[in-house]
Amino acid sequence: MIHSHIGMDVLEQSSLYRTALDKGLKLGRNEGLRKALLAMVDKRFGPLPEPMVRRIRAIDQPALLQDLLLRLDECADLQAFEAALPKGRASSS
Repeated sequence: MIHSHIGMDVLEQSSLYRTALDKGLKLGRNEGLRKALLAMVDKRFGPLPEPMVRRIRAIDQPALLQDLLLRLDECADLQAFEAALPKGRASSS
């Protein structure tokens, strides 16, 4: 048991492990923000057109997803929200 604990300590200190963990946490955070945004837009304006769903799912910037969540309350209708979406694919990669 001690041997496996030491091995895990070494693994956790490796840069590859930390990079993979950071990437996984970022992906999870972004997915949660996307799901929240989609649910809130759906609740406010009803079912979304598939192209708009795809645009939201393409966003991988947590700050932008959070900004859209906050701005949702300011949008009078679905067209106003759509105008707040980035044009094309919003990606930091």
